[in-house]
Amino acid sequence: MYRNDIEGLRALSVLLVILFHSKTGGVRAGFLGVDIFFVISGYLITSGIKEKLANNSFSVTDFWNKRLWRLQPVLLSMLIVISLAVIIAYFPDDLRKYFKSLKYLTFFSSNIYFGSHSAGYFSENVSIMPLLHTWSLSVEWQWYLVLPFLLIGLHKTGAKRAPLILLVITIIFTIVSLKFNGGGNKHYYNFIGRIFEFLMGSLITYVHIDKKERIYGIIRSAASGLSLVVIFYIAIAAKNADQDYPNIYAPIICLCAALIICAGSGKGNVISKILSVKPFVYTGNLSYSLYLWHWPVLAISQYMGVTPGWGRTVAVIVSSYLLSWLSYNFIENRFRHNYKKYSFRKSVTVLFIIPILICLGAYEIVLKTDGMPQRLGKNYSAVSKIDRQYESIKKMRFNCYDGNIDKCRSGNID
Repeated sequence: MYRNDIEGLRALSVLLVILFHSKTGGVRAGFLGVDIFFVISGYLITSGIKEKLANNSFSVTDFWNKRLWRLQPVLLSMLIVISLAVIIAYFPDDLRKYFKSLKYLTFFSSNIYFGSHSAGYFSENVSIMPLLHTWSLSVEWQWYLVLPFLLIGLHKTGAKRAPLILLVITIIFTIVSLKFNGGGNKHYYNFIGRIFEFLMGSLITYVHIDKKERIYGIIRSAASGLSLVVIFYIAIAAKNADQDYPNIYAPIICLCAALIICAGSGKGNVISKILSVKPFVYTGNLSYSLYLWHWPVLAISQYMGVTPGWGRTVAVIVSSYLLSWLSYNFIENRFRHNYKKYSFRKSVTVLFIIPILICLGAYEIVLKTDGMPQRLGKNYSAVSKIDRQYESIKKMRFNCYDGNIDKCRSGNID
């Protein structure tokens, strides 16, 4: 199901994320653009599956095959380019961390890695991690593994019961996400804490708006307009929006996104027309590539000491648009329909198994060479060797600073 206004909503989402990551424009909570992405995904993917279920033509493996060719070619292309850049620019320890995150990503579990190996999504220590943003792609894939079976079950319950059952499931997962968010910003990456966002998108596929009277157009415009105001308010002005996220702001954002999508399905909606203008639609078409490219560009520039500001933001947006245009036209559009040519088994082999083997091999090489310090020149290799010789002293000193007097005195560093 293709709608121009939804592409416009995608554009709004990715621009909020880019401005937030760039730390410019006063968009303090632009990360909520990802929540909007999840709602859109829930709506579009569910719509497609429901239509095929109604026609008795749905296949789980066909669905996964299509998703593989839609998402993996651009992702793998980005990983090749960024991996080469990281090999050139990153120091050994950071190179090891990068390839470890890459290993998790190939298994669609980078959200698990970043949830356990970082201080939290909003901490400074993640700003140089080039694959941090792929946590959402891993969550998306985890959703793809669950959704088909949920919808098949709902389909069997009948058209009348399905919406009510889905509504109850959505409410339950919303409550679970808010009530049991005890992990602080670690919870940010949690798939369980994000399920309700996809479910809200799935739920609105059961809402049908076909009224054509002028008054209904006014109501739809008012609902969409108010929803946009709320989204911008939370993104720009809301206090502590990032505290223990997903917090209460998350369901509000998702509800606003759902209202915009619902209202856009009818005629006479002013907001829908605004979101459908060509620049928004075109940016929406590029949104997946834009999302993939913008963060690594930012992270690597941050690692190399480029100062945040409007200059860097403009450079990142321009370079991300250029990279996105290239990948969209020469990779996305070229490979996205390959699911019609290749069996699921071949697709999994080419787009999943082979990349895993390559990344595991690369990770082992980086580990065994201690991050390949020789690539940085003889001087760095010499310093790195001395640093390794004094590793025990460094650990002992850490124990002293950490307050472990017994280990400090005895030299026990285990």
